[in-house]
Amino acid sequence: MNYPILPCGDTAVTIQIGNEISEEINGEVVAVLQALSAASIPGIQELVPSYTAVCVHYDSLLLPYDRLLEFLRKMTVDVRNEQMNDKPVVKIPVCYGG
Repeated sequence: MNYPILPCGDTAVTIQIGNEISEEINGEVVAVLQALSAASIPGIQELVPSYTAVCVHYDSLLLPYDRLLEFLRKMTVDVRNEQMNDKPVVKIPVCYGG
């Protein structure tokens, strides 16, 4: 299953990871954000994460919409497959106040 990719005007799309705020969904948002940042695709101008999605602003003259969608679909499948490998969770206790 792929993440839905929704157009946001003529120069941005949103990769919808989930529809509720949770650690799992936020972890997927961070993984997608890191993968997109590391890929350094010419034409992608800005990545804007939220709790449940990543908005990708792009230059349509350098990166046509169809090629952007093709890249994002492949990349998000790769990220999702990588997420399936459980990574250990490290909990760090925090004490606020006295």
